[in-house]
Amino acid sequence: MTQPIDKQSIQSSTNRRPTIMDIAREANVSAWTVSQAINGHLSASISQPTRDRVLAIAAQIGYRPNHAARALVNARTNLVATWMRTHVEYSPYYGRIQHSLQRIARRYGYNCIAEDVVLDEVEQQDFSKLISWPMDGVIACDVGGPVAAYLAVNPRERMPIVNIGAWSVDTTDSVKLDLVPGMLAAARHLVDGGCTRIAYISRLPFDMRSEAYSSVMRDAGRRAEFIEAAVDTRVCARETLTAYAKEHGLPDGLLCENDDVAIGCLCAALDLGARVPRDIAIVGCDGIEDAENQVLPVSTVKVPIETMCESAWTFLVNRINDPSAPLQRAVITPGLVVRDSSRR
Repeated sequence: MTQPIDKQSIQSSTNRRPTIMDIAREANVSAWTVSQAINGHLSASISQPTRDRVLAIAAQIGYRPNHAARALVNARTNLVATWMRTHVEYSPYYGRIQHSLQRIARRYGYNCIAEDVVLDEVEQQDFSKLISWPMDGVIACDVGGPVAAYLAVNPRERMPIVNIGAWSVDTTDSVKLDLVPGMLAAARHLVDGGCTRIAYISRLPFDMRSEAYSSVMRDAGRRAEFIEAAVDTRVCARETLTAYAKEHGLPDGLLCENDDVAIGCLCAALDLGARVPRDIAIVGCDGIEDAENQVLPVSTVKVPIETMCESAWTFLVNRINDPSAPLQRAVITPGLVVRDSSRR
């Protein structure tokens, strides 16, 4: 068993924070062994008991890696930025993506720094704030426009960037979500379920999801009906559908931009006394856990978040290790999951 170490005596005797050499001295191993153990590198010459002892001593003396020193030695910081769009409210979907990216980062020996990216056309993004510290790479989710703008003003940028999500950039590695097949299936599901007046609610009246909805309405000989929400949140969706129903009546089928909107619309329908799915069938998009755990589980076009994030990290590590490699591309197609909110 590792003996307790007097952390204060180590710090006071050197007037600095603990280093790898302090750990090596206490563990009676080389600095190289300490470095390998702390950075999680596998090596046949380091046994598991040795690795455990090194990590225990590091924790006892309060060792923290010096990223600046590491960057000077090997030109890497082991820091990766994640860029995601700024939201009015917390988004469970993007929160789940961030959590997954951070969990996988630890496996590769990296830390993540989360950054919000402004999508408002009126507000100019200050990219210098996004790259305030040397990064080994960036994983950018659904911020293709800002990434393209960043590359346009930094044409010689060589930092690895992997775009993920429905909106990406052709000049970077990417893991793209193709939402069209899932949204086509969702709209057809509502038609096949007997819905005669199917509306689409979104803050974005024209995108790949709305185009898929419109094409199914044309094929079915139905009129497309768009409900525009100011933002894609549960509260806004609830208020928007309630006001719309009082003026235009409640549609009997509703396709939603995302699951937050779908959950808000479910609440609005129940507020209005509608029977779901008999009076109105509702389908969302994203596949967040909350959608499945409502009083009526919400049907959704479910994004395989773990698969997307795993692919993103594979691409990023490949790019960091080989900057000259050909562009890496993957396409993921989310599928429709039918639940009680639309099952007739």
